Amino acid sequence: MSFDFSSLDVASLADEGVLAPVPNPKTNAPLVDAEGKPVVSFRIHGQHSLRVREARRKVNQRRVAAMKAGQTEITPEQRDADDLEVLVAAVSDWTEFSLDGQSFEYSETNLRKLLGDRRFGHTKGWVGEYLNTDGNFMKG
Repeated sequence: MSFDFSSLDVASLADEGVLAPVPNPKTNAPLVDAEGKPVVSFRIHGQHSLRVREARRKVNQRRVAAMKAGQTEITPEQRDADDLEVLVAAVSDWTEFSLDGQSFEYSETNLRKLLGDRRFGHTKGWVGEYLNTDGNFMKG
């Protein structure tokens, strides 16, 4: 039998999202409890998911409109805001955790707060790397 190219599908799981354990920024190993179970995980959708592709399309449309309006450069602040839009589209849920001693449930607002907090820049970077690594969204 010949090779079945569908085994390289990186879109199906990207659309569904993968529950990914948040890594320790010092070791890059998943944060786990005494039993070895992840203490916090994010549901991340890959770069080939419809939701991430749509977010990137909207960012590109805004940039084209800005260029047509005479804006010749993208400011660092605009680039950060655009990157955040894509990351927000890529995360659809997380397991329960607290922030600064308070329960911190998943919502888009809380996700923006977390990823926009410079204390957690490693988490922002990790989400970006995870969503852009196709191997994270292959079955089997």
